Amino acid sequence: MYQPVPGSNTEGLNIRIDNQILNRVSHFKYLGSTVSDKNKLDEELKSRKSKASTAFGRLHARVWDNKHLTIKTKAAVYRAIVLSTLLYGVESWTVHRITSHKLSAYMMRHLRYILKIRWWHRISNKTVLKKMGLPSMHDILRQRALRWTGHVCRQNDCRLPKQILFSQLKDGSRCRGRPKLRYKDTVKRSLGDLNIPRNGWQTLTKDRASWRRMIQKQKSSSDPMDCQ
Repeated sequence: MYQPVPGSNTEGLNIRIDNQILNRVSHFKYLGSTVSDKNKLDEELKSRKSKASTAFGRLHARVWDNKHLTIKTKAAVYRAIVLSTLLYGVESWTVHRITSHKLSAYMMRHLRYILKIRWWHRISNKTVLKKMGLPSMHDILRQRALRWTGHVCRQNDCRLPKQILFSQLKDGSRCRGRPKLRYKDTVKRSLGDLNIPRNGWQTLTKDRASWRRMIQKQKSSSDPMDCQ
């Protein structure tokens, strides 16, 4: 898999190793995550949902339909197993709002099943989350991204993750139209949601405990879906 320069002719371009031609692919698995030549999350999202659905399905009889377990216990199991599977590697994702909405809808279907709540009961997502004692998907995504960003900021300047996060291209120009959403853009959006100043926020990350408290705040109306 490779990403050619836009407009370049890639016909007949083959890569050989020991006289063997490597097959071209549009995506592949690396360290449990799906890497795509389009730099999009579509394939990874499908894979994450599939694995999470498998984990959720295996716990039907022993956990979700078990009347002897409390809601608190079921919520703890859901967060530890299903959410961990669904959101593996999400700290490094550039999450668009539509992706956040899809993940939120996916989680809410599971929570409503656990609580035996159907659509005709007309119970809001906010009430469901309160009963389960879980934050919204948008709060979870924001917390994980900012927690990882804070971890990178505390690294030494020689570390590669920090260099990549704060580096700028020396040459080149953007294409016409709206620029693609970058990871830095999602971080700035999350900082704005929590009223954290965008100037000098890197200094705030030095105090790990204080940074954790700041990013664990939850917004009462972080997404319109929470009120449905």
